[in-house]
Amino acid sequence: MPAGDLLSALPGLKQVALDSGCKWVIHQIIDRSYGPSGAYPGAIYSIKDDNGTPVTMNMATFEALRPLLIKQAYIEEFKVWDGEPVNFNLDELRQQGTTMPMGSINRYMFYVWPDAATDLSKEWLEPPYGYDHRVLGKILINRTQRYTNMLIDYNFLKKYEDKVLFVGLPDEYQAFCSENRLDIPRLEAKDYYEIATAMYSCKFYIGNQSSLFQVAEGLKIPRILEVCQAIPNVIGSGPGFYDFVNQRSLEYYCEKLFNNYKQ
Repeated sequence: MPAGDLLSALPGLKQVALDSGCKWVIHQIIDRSYGPSGAYPGAIYSIKDDNGTPVTMNMATFEALRPLLIKQAYIEEFKVWDGEPVNFNLDELRQQGTTMPMGSINRYMFYVWPDAATDLSKEWLEPPYGYDHRVLGKILINRTQRYTNMLIDYNFLKKYEDKVLFVGLPDEYQAFCSENRLDIPRLEAKDYYEIATAMYSCKFYIGNQSSLFQVAEGLKIPRILEVCQAIPNVIGSGPGFYDFVNQRSLEYYCEKLFNNYKQ
């Protein structure tokens, strides 16, 4: 399954681990094609196999995600699936009755396995052990090329001058700067654990419906979500969460968090 889907299932996995006293071994299929349907017509995919075919997860993404997952107390191991039997087949989330593609992606697991139901307002990723001093006091932003609101313009971030950093893939970064006429630096991060450390260190995070927003959601840091109105399947919960569908709200929340949030 994609990184964002897997991360969205973690609160349910954590609850089952707490109730059972067991830890999870998560097996991941590599280079599985999205198939003809994908997310929606015209969707742009950044994760591809060696032949350029969009896939749910490639080896590079697996290796980037693994350090964050194995840091969690409820996860024993994250490994490539090699035919082993499994207790929970997370692929069933796309095959059984849920509200997919609408509703909260974090709740899909509850509809299939009610023993995974948990309080989504609580932190479900353990905070990193330290801080990334490169992002202290700064705004961290990611925007993929899927699940976007085309009416939103981020050019207003110019007024924050050197207080903004982009985190994400090089093609995402280049597209973001070009489309929004911005010249901001890109944060170099080798894996999701390093990104989580940066998120935990930043003033606040802005992102669209992506795997990185699931990291911010799991940490419960101050976070602003760009809602894709066509498929609004990320719904935050708990402290520090704001979401928007128009320009005015985005700029209002940014100013509020920049001026009032004390790190």
